[in-house]
Amino acid sequence: MPAPIPTTGSNTTGSRGIVAIDKVANKIRFYDPATIREMKVIEGPEPCVHELAISHDHKRAFVPLYGDGIYGGNKNPNDKVVVIDLEAQAIADIITLGPDHAAPHGMVATADGKLWLACDIPRKLLLLDPESRSIEAVYDVPVKGPHIICSSAAGDRIWISAKEGDVTVFDTQSRTFIARISVRAPGVEAGNGCGTEGISPSPDGKCLLVIDNDRGDLRIIDNETLREVDRVPLVS
Repeated sequence: MPAPIPTTGSNTTGSRGIVAIDKVANKIRFYDPATIREMKVIEGPEPCVHELAISHDHKRAFVPLYGDGIYGGNKNPNDKVVVIDLEAQAIADIITLGPDHAAPHGMVATADGKLWLACDIPRKLLLLDPESRSIEAVYDVPVKGPHIICSSAAGDRIWISAKEGDVTVFDTQSRTFIARISVRAPGVEAGNGCGTEGISPSPDGKCLLVIDNDRGDLRIIDNETLREVDRVPLVS
């Protein structure tokens, strides 16, 4: 049996290459990991490539086509996911989610080959099977602007940051949201200051690391109590 692929939280790791998403130029870029030299560029097929998830077997990458705008100003939202063949460094498939699932954004691939993703305009969490090209389940995210997704190494929990709301915790076994964690600034109910951006579990899985969109501070949340235990300013 092959050795398991090492992971850091929900992020698969490897040494054969680097994939970068250039959402401004709408390009998918490949780099040599030793020299950081750009090796190949794929044009985004439609507006606009935005985020990235890599399958646990390192064979595929998934890139949402978000639309031609940004959060709060995405006037022409897209509704597709691009599947990249990492060996060929080429587009292998484009999966249409449908108009009810516009503006796909954060996503995470799990060990069973499935893909969880958030659509920020309809506030939905989707479970997608890339092999059958079908949406297996849809859940209402109870906050505004679901943004970035990460999962536990075991895949039993998913955490979702939100541009204008609490961090939410989703149990993939019971298929329910089990907690909301607020990091909003006092008195802020909408816009920057009431939500979060990047999110990831710590390597040991004991903590959740979240960047707020108030001051850009790193907020550290205990994954057992689901309470904030520390706050680290990143900008003086």
